[in-house]
Amino acid sequence: MAMNKKGSGCGQAAGTKAPLISKSRYMAGLQCPKLLWYHFNQPDAFLPTDAATQALFDQGSRVAYNASFEKNALRACSEAYPAFATWWTKTEPRVVDLLQPFRNFHYYHPDQDGSASMKAVLPALTGSGYEDMEIADGATASQEFARVTFGKVPAAERQRVRAALEKYCGLDTEGMVRIVEKLTKLVAL
Repeated sequence: MAMNKKGSGCGQAAGTKAPLISKSRYMAGLQCPKLLWYHFNQPDAFLPTDAATQALFDQGSRVAYNASFEKNALRACSEAYPAFATWWTKTEPRVVDLLQPFRNFHYYHPDQDGSASMKAVLPALTGSGYEDMEIADGATASQEFARVTFGKVPAAERQRVRAALEKYCGLDTEGMVRIVEKLTKLVAL
């Protein structure tokens, strides 16, 4: 792996426009595609956070579905992007795993078909799912991210895939909110 003069693992290959990327940054990009996309395409998009906003970020739980996977991904991101390491150290103990009530069968719906994955739980609980989405699973999301980030792809295609990735990731986030809302209503009964 070629390194740039600063040793970050990212740089330009001689005579090409394709960025060189370290293994850790590539792996972080598979887990955090939007962050890596911004790193190469809009590096000045990260504005400093004021103290009041940071105080809000520093409190409360962080909900994840399959927290062990998310923790490993965020740990890799914080290693690839050391500016986020302090944030991750403070955040990791506050991560709550939304998968647990389903994995441990504290809640089960027959429409889950034996699966505790979010792709099974979300439609079983809320009636909405990923079936009409261009990108509908994590493996496809990772492959498409790598293709448009590192392949020779027209700008319009790159933007189209980015929009599809944001829609997929957005449903993951919205889905967790919907699942928590539904579980809250069920507990209140």
